[in-house]
Amino acid sequence: MRIPTSDDSFQNERVLPEIEAAVRGVLLDSRGPRPPVIPDLEKDVSDLLGGCIAVAVQSGTAAMMLALRGMGIGPGDEVITPPNSDLTTTSVVSHVGARFVLCDVEDDTMNLDPSLIEARITPRTKAIFPVHLAGHPADMDPILDIAKRRGLRVIEDACLSLGATYRGRLTGLIGDVGCLSFGVGKVISGGGDGGMVVTRNEAIAHEVRLLRGVGSYPSLTDLPPEQRALANSLRFEREGYFVQMNAMQAAILRVKLPHLAAWQAERDGLAAHYAARFSGTPVRAPIVRPDCTHTWRDYVVRVPQRDAVRAALRERGIATHIRYIPPVHLQPVHAKLGLGPGSFPVVERIASEQLGLPLYTGLRLEQVDEIAATVLEAISGATVRS
Repeated sequence: MRIPTSDDSFQNERVLPEIEAAVRGVLLDSRGPRPPVIPDLEKDVSDLLGGCIAVAVQSGTAAMMLALRGMGIGPGDEVITPPNSDLTTTSVVSHVGARFVLCDVEDDTMNLDPSLIEARITPRTKAIFPVHLAGHPADMDPILDIAKRRGLRVIEDACLSLGATYRGRLTGLIGDVGCLSFGVGKVISGGGDGGMVVTRNEAIAHEVRLLRGVGSYPSLTDLPPEQRALANSLRFEREGYFVQMNAMQAAILRVKLPHLAAWQAERDGLAAHYAARFSGTPVRAPIVRPDCTHTWRDYVVRVPQRDAVRAALRERGIATHIRYIPPVHLQPVHAKLGLGPGSFPVVERIASEQLGLPLYTGLRLEQVDEIAATVLEAISGATVRS
């Protein structure tokens, strides 16, 4: 496509000399697979978020699974989450042996609707798992209030919302634990993947560190080289996983992370330009609540004649996306749940209208103008034909 929906090469190109130097440093480091660049990145993320414990892992999916296990969630437990996220959000619940319980979303933000949560709570409920969809924060205060009253944990899927704020608080550290992703197309991307668990809870962080290092902490690869050489044995306390972040990813992320604010300002400007072009038209542009900031990992509009609009953009070489469609409950893998059409009406209505438009660091304002004009022209043409 002439204009992709996202393009990490713009980020990479802007800091390419620094990335090349950082990667060279990792490749030529004789100290083994986990040089200090990984704990250095953990400190960078902690500092960025105003102080927390950050644990680097292989991916956002690994972060979510380890966070759930770190909170002791497992067989027999239930976790409340929305039906319109990536299947990894619900899959990690299943993978730890728990059961996900779906709850419909707000029509305006497309995030978990706090007013519907209590009806989904049972004696087995252990946690609420909101997703900051597309980079806009879920309404966290009512969620935290419910969790406090009902003795539940709160885990944030903040994989799309690094840097977003809710009433002055950064997403990821509003609940008990947060999960970040640095995968392809994220607000800040590594060289392919990477994730982070963030929390202020020492016990959860310790459990996550144990689990990421095959059940031993410090694992052999966590030890400084001089201690690693002297180790004769390792004590394993859990049946864990080998899901540490790779040093190459950490080195790239350390170069990019200081640019988060500047690149976010660029994305804000692009989103504002889209909003101006769509004002007063049939296109329903995404909102930003007055007490929130948005990362714009995705720019998701709602349009009539969605498929015709998408086809018109494709003909002009403009890529689009329709993420998380069908919703979780309508996916073939979950047919056994018996939740057919009509189970979550808000999510299903949104799914029939939503369309992700290009928005990324490096997109130009004149390209936004072209995209918006094509969308409006397609809606007009489809309306006349119908």
